[in-house]
Amino acid sequence: MRLLRKRAEPKGCLNLDEMSAYLDGLLPRKLRNELEDHLAFCSACRRTVIDLRAILTSPDNEPVPECAEGLGDACAARLRLHSLADLATSA
Repeated sequence: MRLLRKRAEPKGCLNLDEMSAYLDGLLPRKLRNELEDHLAFCSACRRTVIDLRAILTSPDNEPVPECAEGLGDACAARLRLHSLADLATSA
C-alpha cells in the first residue's frame, strides 16, 4: 500500500490530491485499487470523495463561455458612462 503510507493524514487516510487524482482518473490501476479498498472501510474519506465529486461536477464549475468579440469592452464602456452619470447627478 505504497500510496497510503506516504501521507501525514491520520490512520492512513487519503489527502485531497489523491482524492482529486482518483476522481480525475489519473491514478494507475494498482493505486486506484488501494484507494478504493480504503474507501470501502473509511467513511470519512468516502464522504469527502462524495463531496469533492459533487463540487467538481457542480454547474458552478462549468467553463464560462466566451462572449462575442467587443461585447466585454462595450459593457465596460456603458458601465463607465452610468458611473459618470451617477456622479454627475449626486454632485
